[in-house]
Amino acid sequence: MANKNQSMRLPGLDVLRAAAILMVIVAHYPKASTGVMVRLLNFGWTGVDLFFVLSGYLIGGQLWKPLAAGEGVLLKEFYLRRLLRTLPAYYVVLGVYFVLAAVTQVTAPTPPWKFLVFAQNFRIPSTFTPSWSLCVEEQFYLMFRLSRYCSFV
Repeated sequence: MANKNQSMRLPGLDVLRAAAILMVIVAHYPKASTGVMVRLLNFGWTGVDLFFVLSGYLIGGQLWKPLAAGEGVLLKEFYLRRLLRTLPAYYVVLGVYFVLAAVTQVTAPTPPWKFLVFAQNFRIPSTFTPSWSLCVEEQFYLMFRLSRYCSFV
């Protein structure tokens, strides 16, 4: 049995997450032909939806668990955990994107500042398009509030 301080991992959710990732990859992978098979392989949007649902469930659980225990939600800790989990990898990939754009001497069609402040999803860029989903997540965190249940202490 798991220790009370350990997080309980649900293997089924990891399987669903892997399935969602595979659906998105298969949908974006170039296909040589057309027809029924290609239409069957273009269901990546369901992977995106599934990933958002899983993220909402898992992240929501982090917020509601203390409330169920009669405690308040410490938003400062929650935001710090989320930012440390998502932003370092995002900024590394963004740095690689900008370096490649400079090396290939391609002008990015979207102003770089939009990528830095998570505003590129207001007009989906023609390059680095997957970043729109992280924008939605970061904008949600910016707008999120549990009013009387939250504390910044």
